[in-house]
Amino acid sequence: MKKQVFDQAFRQMAAELSHARGSVKTAAAGSGIDPGRISKWRQHQNGSLAVSEKPGLSAGQAEIRRLQKELKEAQSEGDILWRRSASFPGRGQIFRFIKEHREVFAVEKMCKVMRVSVSGYYYWLKHPVGSRVIKEQALLVDMDRIYNESKKRGPQSGPGLRSMAAPGSPVS
Repeated sequence: MKKQVFDQAFRQMAAELSHARGSVKTAAAGSGIDPGRISKWRQHQNGSLAVSEKPGLSAGQAEIRRLQKELKEAQSEGDILWRRSASFPGRGQIFRFIKEHREVFAVEKMCKVMRVSVSGYYYWLKHPVGSRVIKEQALLVDMDRIYNESKKRGPQSGPGLRSMAAPGSPVS
């Protein structure tokens, strides 16, 4: 059996005919073409695999619908940036913002707009405090303890901060 080849104009006409008749089966029966093939042509019509158009929409109406969807997406991205408003110096603050607004916007969209990875955000959710922050907090506790001990001894007396720090603490 020889493979049938159909040009783009014929494919588009068959897809439009299936929309006009209301079903792929009736269009296929009238033209002698496999219903699965016409269904694929309908999906690829207007260069989009996920065509969520109602039957009977003209090319102009389909274009308006596509542009409305793009506009809504752009407005959503702009709204994310507007709510962000303050510049965030670190990823932690960006991730906190995403966490606070995940009920309003899609996490993937916010990550894209703020140029952080989605996997990085979800990693941060599971590990909100990094090892460096933990070490710094331990060092601050040590420094506070040493300061309070030296304050009890009076001004300019006793060993300095470096000598009283816990062994292995990076004090400079």
